[in-house]
Amino acid sequence: NEVDLQTWEMVHYRNGEMYYNMGDFDKAIEQFHGYVERCDNRMYKKREFREMALEFMAISFSDMPNGAEEATKFFKRIGSKPYEAQVLYTIGLKNRLHGQWEDAIKSLQTALKRFPYYKNAPIGRQALIECFVVKKEHEKANEERVKLVDDYGPGSAWYSKNQGEKAVIEQSRNEIRKAIASIAIYYHA
Repeated sequence: NEVDLQTWEMVHYRNGEMYYNMGDFDKAIEQFHGYVERCDNRMYKKREFREMALEFMAISFSDMPNGAEEATKFFKRIGSKPYEAQVLYTIGLKNRLHGQWEDAIKSLQTALKRFPYYKNAPIGRQALIECFVVKKEHEKANEERVKLVDDYGPGSAWYSKNQGEKAVIEQSRNEIRKAIASIAIYYHA
């Protein structure tokens, strides 16, 4: 019996999930990466699980010690990919969501350093600020707020590179408003 390509696409994605659920993150990452590559090469035409595969790839890295460092090594080994920034930022956001503050800080700082113009960089910066606030490192949080205002507002290099994406620009404006309000409170408290 021959398995059709649509069924194989789902099986390929589910293999990644299976390895993830077994705690074999390296194999899960390889499966999710292979799935995304086949989608991008149009082998899997539906690309039904592509975004979930990228998210699970990032979650797999976030469940590893030093996830961002491991992801950086992984992408060095396989070569740069157009979704590398998305994976790195998602690692930090997942660490933050799971209360892994130190890992989130390391991951977000890595993502911000490697991909400063990524469209969701302001969200990553805001998540970094929140990590510092939770850890009661208010000075560092405020330094990051100032960077958020300076790095993502009109006239910045990030803004110029992302100006064509209205939703992204609006999100950055919202993050800047929050930062400005908190900067004022910080200096007047």
